[in-house]
Amino acid sequence: MSELTFLDSHGLSALVRAHAVAERHGGGLHVAALRAVPARLLEVTGVSRRLHWYPSVEHALAAIHETAALP
Repeated sequence: MSELTFLDSHGLSALVRAHAVAERHGGGLHVAALRAVPARLLEVTGVSRRLHWYPSVEHALAAIHETAALP
């Protein structure tokens, strides 16, 4: 998401819905490399507390691999 410079209520709603679908199937939505404006919107709305949020794609992939390796 490093190229995303704007996020409105429709985009925010899509993220929340995608997260809900992923959770229903045993997963989750992993968001990486957000720019300041979209990141701030996720923080202000509280959505950031529901998503797996990482500073970079590399961090997200490492976390996913660590979680998959857990018994």
